[in-house]
Amino acid sequence: MLFHVTMTRQGPESLDPATTARLLEEMVLPTFRKLEETRKSGKLQGGLITGKRALAFVMEAASIEELDAYIQGLPLWAMMDVDVSPLTPFESRAKADARLAEQMKALAR
Repeated sequence: MLFHVTMTRQGPESLDPATTARLLEEMVLPTFRKLEETRKSGKLQGGLITGKRALAFVMEAASIEELDAYIQGLPLWAMMDVDVSPLTPFESRAKADARLAEQMKALAR
C-alpha cells in the first residue's frame, strides 16, 4: 500500500542556540538519516517542504500499522503534527473507472 505522509513541526518558532543545537543533533539529523536510509531502500520518496518546518513523503508499507510504527520510530515524531493519506494506485483507479464508464454507457442506452 502507498501512503502520503506530511509532518509539520509543532512548538515555538524560535529556540535559544543551545536548545536548537541539541534538537538538531538529537532529533532532526537522526530523522533525516533514517528517512534517507529508507529512501535508498526504495520504500520512500520525499523531502522537506521548502520554506516550511515540514516534510512530506510517499511510502510503501504492507499495512497502516507498519507505517505507524515507522513514523513513531522517527526521532522527530513526538514534535510533529502528522497527516497520513492512503493512496490508490493509478492502475487500480483506471480499472475501476473503466468499469464505471461501461456501467454508465449501459444505463444511457
